[in-house]
Order: sequence, then structure tokens, then C-alpha cells
Amino acid sequence: KDLDSIIQPGLIAGQVVILLAKTGVGKTAFAAQVAWNMASSDIPTLMLSLEQMKGEIANRFRRISRYSQPWTTSSMVSERLELFRVNDENRVPPEDIPFLLEEFELETGQRPKFVIVDYLGYWSRSFRGGSQYEQTTAAIMELKNIAKREQVVIFAPHQVSRAGRRGEKLALDFARDSGAVEETGDFVFALHAPSHQDGKDSQQMTLQDRADIRLDILKSRHGGAGKEVRLLFAPLSLAIVPAIKSNMKRVEKEWRAHDESVTFDEFVTDKAWR
Repeated sequence: KDLDSIIQPGLIAGQVVILLAKTGVGKTAFAAQVAWNMASSDIPTLMLSLEQMKGEIANRFRRISRYSQPWTTSSMVSERLELFRVNDENRVPPEDIPFLLEEFELETGQRPKFVIVDYLGYWSRSFRGGSQYEQTTAAIMELKNIAKREQVVIFAPHQVSRAGRRGEKLALDFARDSGAVEETGDFVFALHAPSHQDGKDSQQMTLQDRADIRLDILKSRHGGAGKEVRLLFAPLSLAIVPAIKSNMKRVEKEWRAHDESVTFDEFVTDKAWR
């Protein structure tokens, strides 16, 4: 809700959203959370998962859904995802996307409004270019073309280079091929985890510090650039949720269970943890 209020009136068909993050911060977890939020709100959503298999995504959704409703069954999750489809081929050329959108509409009766490409760097490998810069530039420009032509919103996580220190705020010039990202993306967000900073001892941190994730708005067509949204990462359900009091207690429980090597299924079925 914090992010929604900052970027009102929200994402508009034809726009591209890029999410920057370093390895291990949670770009795929954030993409999965966004996919769940969209699809479970009856927004037709197509996910092009170039790394994860359908089964992995289904398992993530099952866990995310049980963050707030531990009794949720797999069939209940499926019912909430009637307008969600995933393609897990590891190579999806641009010319295939119109056919995937058409297939989505034939299956669900609705045209996709939101498309997730996980992730930009992987997708760019199918583009010609003498360098990674040229490939990524071509890839992101094609995403913009597709978004405008097909009238969808496209969301694409993008792994930043090793520049800068672990755990610090990201800037646009930290992104690989940042010129293309900055020029073409309608929105550019960045995730960072302060607890990942070099030299920090996780054993001496509070559970809140360990759960702390920040989403920085680096670019926005609707204003709000420079603002920060505070989030929490729950290590068992893999949910990323707003940093509000009602979530803090639950997230801290997950971290304590995580430290005691409790599995997710044990956590949601054991009354002592719930």
C-alpha cells in the first residue's frame, strides 16, 4: 500500500517497470510476491519464468498464500489463480510473446494486463549484440515496444553489477547497462537489505534488522523518485510484506523458527508456532 500510494494512479498499460537488486537480496522473491498480489486480485497475469520451473513457482505461491492463512490448501490457491499462467521455457524470443498472450486469452477468456519477465539479464541473452550492454539495451527496448504494442504492463527484475558494497542503497549507475535502464524504464525500483552490509554479524542483529528490506524508487513517471518503502522478508513463507506492526510479530516468529531449523510445513501446522 505504501508503494501504491506513492505511484498513484498506478501502473498503466504500455509501461515497463525494472527492479534492480544484487544477487541474494530477493528479486525473484519480490517478483513472486508481486505476481501473487496481482493474480490473486483477479488481474490477468502472465509470468515468463526463464529460471524457475512451474512447480517451484507453485510452491512459492502455496507458501506465500499461507503467510496470512495457514489453512490454505493447494486447491484453494489454484482457485485464486484462475487468471494466472506461467511459461517456464528457458528461452522465449520476442516474436513468441504475442502468441503467448493470445494463448492466455483463449484459456482464461481475458487478455493479460500484467507480464513478468524473470529476469531481464537472462532474457537479453537471446538478443544479438557485440557486448552485454548492446544485448541488454536491445532487450529492454523490445520490452517497451511489446508493452506499448500489446497494451500491457511489463515487470522485469534485473541483476546489478558487483559495483558498490553489499547491503548499500543502489543507484541507477549501479545497474549493468544503466543508460538503457534509465532511459527506457518508466519505473525503476531497487531492493537492498541493510543487514547484508559487509562486517555485520547476523547473530548480533535483532530479528527486525534481519527481516529489513528496502525498496527505493529511483525513477517514476508518476512522481515519488527518491522515496523509500520499508518491507519485511519472512524466511519460511518467502513472503515480502509491508513493515507494519501487524506483520512484525508474524515475521519475527518465522525468523525464530528458521533459526531452530523448523520447516515451513511444521511452522504452519504446529500450534506452538502459530
